Amino acid sequence: MRARLGELAREAAAGLSESRHRSLFALAGLAIGIGAVVALTSVAAMARRQALAGLRELGTDVVAISVPGGEGRRSGRLQPGDAAALAANVPSLRAATPLLVTRAEVRLGAAARPTAVIGAAPELRSLIRLELAAGRFLSPLDRGAGYCVLGARLGARASALGGGSPIGRAIDIGGRTMTVAGVLGAVGESPVLPFRLDESVLVPLPVAARLAGRSDADVILAGLTAASGGSAPAEQIRRLFALTRPGLQVEIASPDAARAQVARASRLLTVLLAAIGAISMVLGAVGVMNVMVMAVSHRRREIGVRRSIGASRRDIRVQFLLEAVALGVVGGIVGVALGAAAAAAVAAVSGWPFALAWWGLLLAVAVSVSVGVGSGLFPAYLATRVDPVNALRE
Repeated sequence: MRARLGELAREAAAGLSESRHRSLFALAGLAIGIGAVVALTSVAAMARRQALAGLRELGTDVVAISVPGGEGRRSGRLQPGDAAALAANVPSLRAATPLLVTRAEVRLGAAARPTAVIGAAPELRSLIRLELAAGRFLSPLDRGAGYCVLGARLGARASALGGGSPIGRAIDIGGRTMTVAGVLGAVGESPVLPFRLDESVLVPLPVAARLAGRSDADVILAGLTAASGGSAPAEQIRRLFALTRPGLQVEIASPDAARAQVARASRLLTVLLAAIGAISMVLGAVGVMNVMVMAVSHRRREIGVRRSIGASRRDIRVQFLLEAVALGVVGGIVGVALGAAAAAAVAAVSGWPFALAWWGLLLAVAVSVSVGVGSGLFPAYLATRVDPVNALRE
């Protein structure tokens, strides 16, 4: 039986070789479909990891307090003094610091572009555990001075344009000359923050207030105590604002809520991308079936000769099934390689750590084999229905 199966496998390989052009087209369609599934599911997994990494980098014990709505729709504005009131009167908070967010033209050498300018206090570094790549952070002595700290990507761009470390270099921010005191390490994105620290420049709060022409705060970052958890901090924060700032509606973004939001968005993205890849795989399966059906019609005489010298219908069916499975397996292997390469390219361009979604790989392999079997059943059935006498007359 094993020898017979080996003979049928050789016959299947010979059949695929004779129709190599049609086989290559079928392989290309199937490989693209499977590669799309591997690449898209891996990109979704990398995006989820990056979002969660942003939360971990900035700390999982920090909440962001803001006022929802745009201009004309706000119930009021946060004030820098609100941060001190929160730290002093909310038991679940260990510290709080205000942030003023504005945008200004930042000139690095001859290049200038609109950049997020964050007015911050020195306490921000310890609150969200910011690491420095070079230089120092803002200090209490910098309140009215022209010192700034660059985000990681902004610092890298300044180094590339200036031909060296930007520490101590003068840059223009909104028409004001500032001196670079430090450069932050890479932080990544965080759903808790309404800006990207890596692409921002941090300045003392009074300097940001002069740039923006206002002194209110856009966000208050508050650190939770080790014993706090659940919804208690949010309830205490809202209770304090109800007493001290009646009518002010605040929005509280917590790491738990951000993680849940990231998980929901990731699931939706994964389902969407997997569905797109599945459509490509269906088209690839149709291509394999089409190749096998055409093979039956073009090889009727071969089937007739084999039947006349003793091959059974089962032999013919197994041979065509083996051909379809071979196409599916080879297409799956090529597709996985293409998908992994595409995911690696996306990771390289975006700067994300490369990772493959292993469940996507397993799904792709399982589907490739299933496609081979499924797309080969009908052509194999057609091959067994070929009448050997009529086929020899053709």
